[in-house]
Amino acid sequence: MFLADYDYVNVYGENITAKKQAEYSLKEYMENLKGSNEDLERFAYIASHDLQEPLRNVVSFSQLLSRRYGGKLDSDADEFIEYIVEGGKRMQTLVSDLLDYSRVNTRAEPFQSTDCEQVIDKVLQNLYFIIQENDAVIETTPFL
Repeated sequence: MFLADYDYVNVYGENITAKKQAEYSLKEYMENLKGSNEDLERFAYIASHDLQEPLRNVVSFSQLLSRRYGGKLDSDADEFIEYIVEGGKRMQTLVSDLLDYSRVNTRAEPFQSTDCEQVIDKVLQNLYFIIQENDAVIETTPFL
């Protein structure tokens, strides 16, 4: 049988212009999002890197104050100096964690288990003053 043996030919078509435009828009959006994520990673790296030196100075000088004047001033001063030292150390940890986070795509390591209770303890330490100021009560339940 040949085409000439038929009186007519059916041709079916579908307009896929809208689908192709949507695919193009999605691809363009994904490229923009990827670029934005890369910019954010660079910013996090630069910010965390630049914050390390001043934080080292704050911690070092507050530790120097603690060693040199600890016990020579009143107990409130000793307590305040200790708050400065501990706060500076926590900030160093946060900045270091931010630096690690900024490297997650370039130096990613495999996922590992995390002790959630330890994470909660650290968060509560970081938020201690805010919790005290607001008379907040934090309740947790054990993880299964």
